[in-house]
Amino acid sequence: VVVRQASPSSVHDLKKVGAGRAKSIIIINEENADDGDEAASDLEAIKALLALRRVNGALVKNHAVVEIADSEKRAVIEQLGAGGVEVVAMAETLSRMMVQTARQNGLAAVYRDLLTYEGSEFYFKNFPELTGKPFGDAQWKMKDAVVCGVRNASGTILNPPDDLVLGDKDELLVIAEDDDSFSLTASHTPEIPSDFRGADPVQRKPERMLVCGKSPKLADMLNEFDNYVLPGSEAWLMPGEDDEFVAGLKGLGFKNLKLKFVPGDPTSPEALKTALAAEFAVAMVVADSEADAEEADAKTVITVLLLRDLFKPLGDKKPRIISEILDPRTKDLLETDYGADFVVSAEMTSMLLAQVSEVDVGGVGGEQA
Repeated sequence: VVVRQASPSSVHDLKKVGAGRAKSIIIINEENADDGDEAASDLEAIKALLALRRVNGALVKNHAVVEIADSEKRAVIEQLGAGGVEVVAMAETLSRMMVQTARQNGLAAVYRDLLTYEGSEFYFKNFPELTGKPFGDAQWKMKDAVVCGVRNASGTILNPPDDLVLGDKDELLVIAEDDDSFSLTASHTPEIPSDFRGADPVQRKPERMLVCGKSPKLADMLNEFDNYVLPGSEAWLMPGEDDEFVAGLKGLGFKNLKLKFVPGDPTSPEALKTALAAEFAVAMVVADSEADAEEADAKTVITVLLLRDLFKPLGDKKPRIISEILDPRTKDLLETDYGADFVVSAEMTSMLLAQVSEVDVGGVGGEQA
């Protein structure tokens, strides 16, 4: 690891560190720019891209990943990158991960496992011998890997139809232990048991979620949750005594979701008891990323521990608890057999940026080729 102190928007400094010869470039969002102003932090990323355009080889011979705060600037930054830039709107991504984890128990561990460099990861690989053959054939010929998509001239397609014909330059997206641990040497043949009748459909019903704490990403989380639930579903919000924050949420409109505000501090046992009048599928504890990380995590830990005690008498009917942690070290304080999931914001951000930066230089995970 070589560290240099300079300006990422200076063409001279970028040339000095060999930006044109780098395998990949990661432009990290400066959270503290202008006291956390999103426009200012994204402006720094745009200035860095403009400087990289004037460095020979940069954005052409390598792959750049840009982290932004405002997802609406994605199109502008992609245009500036002229096809050599991958844009990650981290706040939006983390919001989706929180909601997905809230709806499926254990998903946080799955995300973490796929994004780390241990175990299996995603890889792209081209197999010329599959040219002209349907995607369904590749699934059964693959040994020691799971085929889950295709990357072609139009982009990456997850779970494509079995009859999709593969081209000579198409790459398969697989989950494997390493980039050289899988091959087309398997001889599987699909066999459906004669008595197989499929799964019984489950009747869906409106859902109710408890959200404790406040977060600048909460509006995005609620919008994402609204996309999955049936009309009549409810989100009971307990952000604490912050009238301005509550007023902003009251102005949001949803197609399926209704908001109910619960007064009181989520770190108060008495205040939390008032939220037990309803039956929840999940309780989500969000972290205020605009506050000090230690203080925000301390509030999260207190709320999670209180919820565990309150839900304990409910037995098998107790809601799942999903919590957002800013400092990865705090997660160890909450490890338990309760079955709670954790989405560690800083950890997920770092792992995701590192994995995406490898997408064109060896795969979406694992060591470089």
